Amino acid sequence: MQDPFGLFHETISISYARLLLEICEKYDISAAILLENTGLSLLDIKQYDAKMSAHQWSKLVANALRLTGNNRLGIEYGSALRPTAHGSLGFAFLSCVDVETALNLCQHFFCTRIQSFIPNWTFDEKLVYIYLDDVHPVKLGDEQQSQQLRAFLIESLLFGGIHLLELLIQENLEECEIFLDWCESSDYEEILNKNIKYHFNSKRNAIAFPLKYLKQSNPQGDLVAF
Repeated sequence: MQDPFGLFHETISISYARLLLEICEKYDISAAILLENTGLSLLDIKQYDAKMSAHQWSKLVANALRLTGNNRLGIEYGSALRPTAHGSLGFAFLSCVDVETALNLCQHFFCTRIQSFIPNWTFDEKLVYIYLDDVHPVKLGDEQQSQQLRAFLIESLLFGGIHLLELLIQENLEECEIFLDWCESSDYEEILNKNIKYHFNSKRNAIAFPLKYLKQSNPQGDLVAF
């Protein structure tokens, strides 16, 4: 079978699946039900060095979205994503001496963990922008399911980025902004975070935060560990 985007290659750490199972437990959804028709088993989840394919991960996310009924599950997932879930790259993030170093690290090595999107960052006189661009179309099932899956993946990465940045600066990001390339829906009104401003129908998906944080040092930074 042709697989030009490597969607059936087992390259994604099982650690991402374990976190999703943890979150779904809070919705009283059992692991056995969540794993149905994904090609993953409880044995796979327990093997800490196991890998899954992008196709398996997509089917797992689709199950989680359907069973929880939470279209904004990606925000909950990203906000709970532990840096250590990214393996050695996560430990490198935590040892960065400042935010700028972390952004450069992400831009160069993000592809070692996830191949579906490419991050790029830039800044102007006020804000730093971290863009997240698609590498290939996200498709699973019908158009609605594909859109829900893509939204989950993008929101989990953007909010995972915010969570990581807040760990580095050890405070909540002030005046953080989120740019999304789809229309606003009523379920965003239920998300209470006064520090975040949403922009819908944007040309690119992105995070923006005040320029003052770019050079802010990480108290836990360690050049030797980095």
